[in-house]
Amino acid sequence: MSDTWTQEDRRWLAEVCREHDQLMAEAREDERRRHLEKATEEAAASTENEEAETGAEAPYVQESSTDDLRHPSGGENAPAGFVAAPADDTGLIGLFGDERDEVLLDTMAQVVCDLRREWRGAISEAVKAEREKHEHALVEHDTRISRLEGQINTLLSFIGQRSAARNAEAGTLDLPNWRQNN
Repeated sequence: MSDTWTQEDRRWLAEVCREHDQLMAEAREDERRRHLEKATEEAAASTENEEAETGAEAPYVQESSTDDLRHPSGGENAPAGFVAAPADDTGLIGLFGDERDEVLLDTMAQVVCDLRREWRGAISEAVKAEREKHEHALVEHDTRISRLEGQINTLLSFIGQRSAARNAEAGTLDLPNWRQNN
C-alpha cells in the first residue's frame, strides 16, 4: 500500500469536495428561498391587515425588526442557512441526515489515516537522516581521536629520545625504579 496519494486519489477527493460544496450551496439557497417566502407571506398578511384597518395602501419600503434576523435554529450567531441534522442513533450530528453522512465520515477517516501514515513516514525519514548525520559525526570524531593519539605517541617517543640523549651527554643513565614505594 502506498504512503502517498496518487493523482487519481486527489482528483477523486476534489470531485467529492466539489459535490459537497454544491450540495451545501443548494441547501443554503433553499433555506434562503424558504425564509424569503415566509417573509413575503408575512409582509403580505400584514399589508392586508393594515390596508383593511386604515383603508390605505402600505408604503413600498418597510423597516424590519431585529426578530426577522434571527437564525431559525435559535442561535443568534449561527450562519445563515445552517440547520444541523438531528442526531442519529450513534449520537453523531450529521450534515445531510442520510447515508451521505456515513460516506463522509468514512472518507474523512480514510483521509486522516492516509495523512497520519504520510506524516509518520516523513518523520521516520527525518529521524533516520538525523541519526545518519550523528553517526557520521561520531565516526569523524573517532578518526580524529585516533590521529591525535598517534601524534601524542610520536611526541612522547621524541621526548624520550631527547631525554636519553641529554642523559648520555651528562654521563648518567636512567634506570627503572625497582624499589617498591611504601
